[in-house]
Amino acid sequence: RSGLAQSALVQQASGQGRADADRVVGAAWSVGLGVTAGVAGLGALVVSVVGGVWVVLPVLLVAGLPHTVAAWEAQARERFGRVLALRLALSVLFVGAAVAMGEGLTLGALAWAHAAAHGAVSLGALALGWARPETVRQTRRADVARLLRFGRFSAATTVGANLLRSADALILGAALGPAAVALYGVPQKLVEAAEVPIRGLTGAAFPAMARSARASDGAALAARLRRDVATLTLVLLPAAALGWVFATEATTLLGGGAYAEAAAPFRWFLLYALLLPLDRFLGLALDALGRPHLNTVKVGAMLAANLGGDAVALALGFGVPGVAAVTVGMTAVGVVVGGVLVAREVPLVPGARRPIPEVA
Repeated sequence: RSGLAQSALVQQASGQGRADADRVVGAAWSVGLGVTAGVAGLGALVVSVVGGVWVVLPVLLVAGLPHTVAAWEAQARERFGRVLALRLALSVLFVGAAVAMGEGLTLGALAWAHAAAHGAVSLGALALGWARPETVRQTRRADVARLLRFGRFSAATTVGANLLRSADALILGAALGPAAVALYGVPQKLVEAAEVPIRGLTGAAFPAMARSARASDGAALAARLRRDVATLTLVLLPAAALGWVFATEATTLLGGGAYAEAAAPFRWFLLYALLLPLDRFLGLALDALGRPHLNTVKVGAMLAANLGGDAVALALGFGVPGVAAVTVGMTAVGVVVGGVLVAREVPLVPGARRPIPEVA
């Protein structure tokens, strides 16, 4: 649902007048309702076969839709306080319900608490006028079609990115067993902390970059890209340096003494973390420019490099450190491919001039 609609809504509504932006929001509602109905129906079939906590799935999908669309629109309008309020309310309600259940906590109760938290936040978003389902009435078929043309590539990119995160563990588990997966997972979890500021800054930068692209201001888009990448890299650099020096202590602290040998893959992951800002922002720039198909090409190249690299590393006996090294190489591929694709659209070098082609 998010893959089909979120990036498309932000890209197409940013920099638009209220009437045009409302039609895009209405199109996102239409897509969200369609996907929700389809997946909820599929979930109902699963429930009829396996039962159990799956019965919560259709309820969860319906309950979460209003606040989800509200957060998408808030991002497009750069009202990040709303995004924070919605996410914080969801977390507080869910954690509060889990704590209140105490020893009576069960998997089923937790699932229903999750659905109830989503429903409560959605009711709040509707009551405050943030969700605005009435915009569906303003939507034309062409608006939905345009959203889906963008969203199909965005969804494919989302799937590819999720595969990138899980492929290494699946391959290691198949080739070397669960112990190798655990050895790989400890440094991976440590480095995931680097993704927190990256996700925050990319979420804030996307609507501004899309607005610059719509105004054919390539210089402003490229300047925002360079500034944010430099800021994030400088923020991560001291932590990466400390992590490099104290790699053994860090992995031992998280996993225990048995994971001291995870220091080597951890150092590779630190190099990966330093490449992440540039990789993510190049993909973001392609989406902002209305070229989601090129972002899909970038992610596809990374996935191919990762799968091929893992096969070679394991065949040569490099084990877990080799797979971690491939992660660095895969990200470098993304940077090179993304850099080439973005440079065809906007001037990445300060002072260079190139008009932005018509934004889709």
